[in-house]
Amino acid sequence: MCIRDRFIVVMIPLTLVMLKFIRAFRAAVIEVKRLDSANHSLLFSHIGETVNGVQIIRTFKKSKYFMQQFLSKINLMSTSTLTFNAVSCWAKVRLNLASFASYTCVLLGCYLIIYFDLSRDYPSLILTITYMILFSGALSKALTFFTLAETSFVGVERVTEYLNNETEDLDKQPSITNILHPEAFGIQQEQYVVFRDVHLSYQEPDTENKIYALKGVSFEIKKGQKVAICGRTGSGKTSILNALFRLYDIEKGYIFVKGREQSQMTLRE
Repeated sequence: MCIRDRFIVVMIPLTLVMLKFIRAFRAAVIEVKRLDSANHSLLFSHIGETVNGVQIIRTFKKSKYFMQQFLSKINLMSTSTLTFNAVSCWAKVRLNLASFASYTCVLLGCYLIIYFDLSRDYPSLILTITYMILFSGALSKALTFFTLAETSFVGVERVTEYLNNETEDLDKQPSITNILHPEAFGIQQEQYVVFRDVHLSYQEPDTENKIYALKGVSFEIKKGQKVAICGRTGSGKTSILNALFRLYDIEKGYIFVKGREQSQMTLRE
């Protein structure tokens, strides 16, 4: 038997065993990597929101709540990261065991050939052992790098997911069930922006003991008039703009812009 035949006899079973391990590894590691990326995003988003709103958090004495949320997201991220590392170690251990088993078989076969004097082609036996060591190591690294490269595409998958998210139609006409006329509220044409008893909350609608960012806010701004909104941190200055540009839906009250009720206008308007 020539050296090529000896090499192929050991190479084919080793390749099949490694491919079986990699197939099981790929099925788990990609899902774990997706979960790990999502948990990292939650943590980084929480840190950014906390840093940007640290003054409001301290004003409303919510530092303990945000710290609990931070520790919770840290635990989720650590769990998913450790799981990803454990799955990677699982694959590496089994690939190394398969390589070790192939080394053992080749060495045992060469020993039996020499012991029973089945062949005196010792250079071929040495080349078989050398090539087997090189091949098994290269195959193990190639399969591992291929799988890890595939998991790196999870980031591309997340970017594509964000790009394909449905966006709001700026020109979509709202469904109007009851047209509100500004004259019914005593609003005149020169009154450019009018707030009437506006209530706005960032909490869920069914939340008990709801905290309102805006509660019963009413004011009028005439066309061409310059207005400054002053107040301490957390008093609702930004919330007025959020309500005016309909970034958040108000729960109660009315906002009129240029003689039209805000909910009857498109987002572009």
